[in-house]
Amino acid sequence: TTNVGGLEYNNTTNILSLNSLEGNAVSIPNGIAFPNQSAGSGTVSSSTLDAYEEGMFVVTASISGASGAITIDAVDNELSYTRIGERVFISGFVKIATNTANGGRFNLLGFPFTSGSDDGLTILQVQIEGGTGTQTSGFFAVMFASSTTLAVKTYTGVGTSNNSALTLQANTVVAVSGSYKVA
Repeated sequence: TTNVGGLEYNNTTNILSLNSLEGNAVSIPNGIAFPNQSAGSGTVSSSTLDAYEEGMFVVTASISGASGAITIDAVDNELSYTRIGERVFISGFVKIATNTANGGRFNLLGFPFTSGSDDGLTILQVQIEGGTGTQTSGFFAVMFASSTTLAVKTYTGVGTSNNSALTLQANTVVAVSGSYKVA
């Protein structure tokens, strides 16, 4: 075995460093275990950080509940993600290329990780810029349970509607931000 790194403790600063002499990332196969933390009034389910990843992913679009089709621009079609433990943080924007839908709900497909079975832990916001139609109250997004699909719905001021696809036209920008729990 070649010596490629080690631990270093600095008595002056009280800092413990884990170093890789070859400039490579340090790998911790079983995660980082933190001391048992007080859960307050809750229960600690894990004190080990066992997943971290970041990257980009390409989304596609679909329509639910109506006919026609919607496509995402070939250039502006990626969102970024950072996964920390069981939570995935999403941000970025995509641009609509074409829309021939006669109604229905707009969906973004291809999220990088399957969501958990308890979809109540979805926190995603959607902002639409450059759309048409009469929708002025806003939009919200729901990540379906055990899915990689984000459903974009409209808020009508007194309830919800599945006609979000009607407000999108070519060059409409759809910004997405938030997080969801993975399976």
